[in-house]
Amino acid sequence: MDKVSPKVLVILGGGGHTAEMLKLLDLLGPNYDYSYLIGHMDRVSLGKIRFAGPVYRAHLPRIKWANWLKNLGSLALCIAQEIAVLLRVRPQAILSSGAGIALPISVMGRLLGVKIVHIETG
Repeated sequence: MDKVSPKVLVILGGGGHTAEMLKLLDLLGPNYDYSYLIGHMDRVSLGKIRFAGPVYRAHLPRIKWANWLKNLGSLALCIAQEIAVLLRVRPQAILSSGAGIALPISVMGRLLGVKIVHIETG
């Protein structure tokens, strides 16, 4: 019987967060069933993925220049999109290094019993 690889959802938040996660994935290697979540406007992270896996996009939960009402709408859209990702991927773990897009999916994932691995760097 073949061993099933654990499903891991990797959050790539652009810039330094993406670089940190990709370094971690290099250490973990190809022994996992990776899926990726990136921001809807992130054009950089997609091209840096080294281990194959489906890529999902979600709106950012907060836009720095927007007012609170616009941010409330962004958060609601983000949550809806991330719930769909969780139900589709059904990961055993979520890996994050602090990108804003990771907070809603981490909270929802935890409520569903998914292991959350947050790497904080300085």
